Amino acid sequence: MEPAGDYESITGETLDLPDKPSVAVLPFKNLSGDPGQEFFSDGFTEDIITALAKIHNLFVVARESTFTFKGKSVKVQEIGRDPGVRYVLEGSIQKFGDQIRITAQLIDATNGHHLWAEKYDRELKDIFAMRDEITMKIATALQVKLTEGESANWGPETENFEAYIKMLQSLEHFKAFTPDDNILARQKAKEALDLDPGYSAATEMLAWTLLMDGVLGTSKTPETSIEQALELAHKVLDRGDSDAGAHFLIGYAYSQKGQFDKALSELEIARDLFPNNADINAGLGMILNDAGKPEEAIQALKKAMRLNPIPPAWYISWLGHAYRLTGQYEKAVHEFKKALQLQPDDMFSHLQLALCYVELGQKEDAHAEVAEVLRINPKFSTEHYAKYTVHKDEATKKRLVDSMRKAGLPE
Repeated sequence: MEPAGDYESITGETLDLPDKPSVAVLPFKNLSGDPGQEFFSDGFTEDIITALAKIHNLFVVARESTFTFKGKSVKVQEIGRDPGVRYVLEGSIQKFGDQIRITAQLIDATNGHHLWAEKYDRELKDIFAMRDEITMKIATALQVKLTEGESANWGPETENFEAYIKMLQSLEHFKAFTPDDNILARQKAKEALDLDPGYSAATEMLAWTLLMDGVLGTSKTPETSIEQALELAHKVLDRGDSDAGAHFLIGYAYSQKGQFDKALSELEIARDLFPNNADINAGLGMILNDAGKPEEAIQALKKAMRLNPIPPAWYISWLGHAYRLTGQYEKAVHEFKKALQLQPDDMFSHLQLALCYVELGQKEDAHAEVAEVLRINPKFSTEHYAKYTVHKDEATKKRLVDSMRKAGLPE
């Protein structure tokens, strides 16, 4: 049990310490002298976060929040306070030839005391064993008992180090969310699968790039891309893996097909398998909105933001969307403005702001947001947007179209 106490996040909100051991994993420092190896140290950090987050009796802050401290000189106490956790893991990686040195230390952010520290000098091929050993040492130091299933979840998905590197490169491109990077992400995922056809993470990444084609508007046949992504995700599950990522992917694909009951069922399975994953909780909130359950979406998105207290813009936008759907327009405006501070060219937030201003009777503000939408996408069409926007409730969709017309968006 964590000691009682409140922490103020970097967003200005007060965060209570969770009722179980809470950890923030800082980006492992790249000591190789080669900036091109940053993706490797970042990828290893993310692996540690993922492994720890699979332990149900831990509270683990998401990557996006801890990576805001990358390259900054900040006291451990401040790092613990901002994301609202008690413990901080920090470390470094030095890669030379086929050898690697990893250091790691676990610190109590309330007093600066070191609970555990270790240095590893191993061969590169032992990277997966080092990840698992560090995870086990942290769990032991925090007196967290693991279930048999949680221990089994740590096993590497590939023994092929080159495939692992290709997967890390694919992930870096995917997170840029641009058409060109999506193509590169797909290429690297395919290269990883050429090296190891049974690599589940690479199979899922390939599937996500297909779904992203639809989101980015780069697929000539979005329906075909969705079906291909579903086939790949089911291939992962057919191997017998209890894979939260595959269920998340399947759920998102079903939501794009308008099959919301199936979508929510898959997302709930993913959340039960991986409750500490902020993106899965946020994804559940996103789909709950489209499924006509915005009140539940608000709760899911708030949980995601507690796990990721320095959240990406899309979490905030979808919370704003939930507030708009529940008629809480002032709250929605507040959230969309926050999202736009992080991502000024987010067309979705500008569009949603315009709809809120219509409901609030602020026509000039609505017109200003419409101008932003058209600046970002001069070819924006109400008819086209409505055609590819999926809602379970047709009345909600009709109101969306009516509000867009009132805002002055082109047909």
